[in-house]
Amino acid sequence: MRSGRMLFFLKILISSALLALLWNRVDFYKLQKAFAACSLWVILAGNIIHALAFGINVLKWRLFLPGYPLSDLFRYNLISKFYSLILPGQFSGDIVKAVVASPHRYTREHLTASIFYDKLSGLAGMLLLSFIAILLSSIAIPPMAIAVVAVFFVGVVVTMMYGSSIPLVMVKWHQRSPIRPFPFLLTITKFLEKSARAYPVKEKRLIYSIILGILYQLVGASVVYWIARDIGVLVPIWDWFWILGGLSIILLIPVTIAGLGVRECGLIGILSLFSIPAEKAIVLSLIILGLQVFLALIGLCVEGKRIIERT
Repeated sequence: MRSGRMLFFLKILISSALLALLWNRVDFYKLQKAFAACSLWVILAGNIIHALAFGINVLKWRLFLPGYPLSDLFRYNLISKFYSLILPGQFSGDIVKAVVASPHRYTREHLTASIFYDKLSGLAGMLLLSFIAILLSSIAIPPMAIAVVAVFFVGVVVTMMYGSSIPLVMVKWHQRSPIRPFPFLLTITKFLEKSARAYPVKEKRLIYSIILGILYQLVGASVVYWIARDIGVLVPIWDWFWILGGLSIILLIPVTIAGLGVRECGLIGILSLFSIPAEKAIVLSLIILGLQVFLALIGLCVEGKRIIERT
């Protein structure tokens, strides 16, 4: 418990340090000017479209849970968004989702496996779209970056296809290894292996889920492109597909709370390739964070209602 609190406060410290560093290096007049260029109507419309597109993720998850009530899946995804924002790490929301979601007619292992494959299909869709977008980019992308994205995509697809075999290999390796520094990992790995075996994945569902993942990324990137143009960040829409993909990968690194600081630094670095001022990048980064906060606030209301109903 104490180590968890120390880690939490350490991440707050890192976020504060990164934001302070940015704060000391930006031109406040240009930052204020960039904020003034924002249209509240465009931001509001972007939030509404983004929230509606959130339903695509619900349909994607339901591919792995046929017959599960859509309304329940929508509620659990919103709750997951809330916890992803306030808890350390981008996967914390998925862990909470696995805990609070009701199995209905499925087993707990089946439910966990569905979340596992749903997450992987989203990553696969994002990586595939990023790979295509890099090839069509308006700027020269290093071949190494293209190779890294391709390797990650293949790795995610292989994990989806052989999801039950990978944890089994890890279990056997752990049992035969003379050094076992983390016994709890064996318990977690066995549960993952059991969960993956509880759901024999069909190739058609994997393909459909990746397609829905790509569709969600298309809508999300289009919303950001629209908002970015409104504040003078003129970047071709195809480039936004790989920019947001790269930003999502950066945010997987659990070093700050809600990605604060990391998101801003990452977007400043990427948009500098397009000669976009840091001040505009910071404003856009905060707007992107606002899209997540909007869904998280809805998730907070849903979670509050769930807790009240249980007490």
